[in-house]
Amino acid sequence: MLHVYLCDSLWFSDELAASILIVGDYELQVCILEALCHMTPAKDRGQRAKDWFNHQDTIDAFCRIRHRL
Repeated sequence: MLHVYLCDSLWFSDELAASILIVGDYELQVCILEALCHMTPAKDRGQRAKDWFNHQDTIDAFCRIRHRL
């Protein structure tokens, strides 16, 4: 059951990241990035960002985001 949950979670985050490129609204893009930050453990962000984004500047910027609860 845990394996299914993790696969669904990864699929969802991949789809969420892909949607950034097709939504035109800046506010929605910011919300999606915020959600991805909260959903992705800090130790996994570098690899996940490489999976999600094509440009190194975008990958670097995503990895520099620090969130506080």
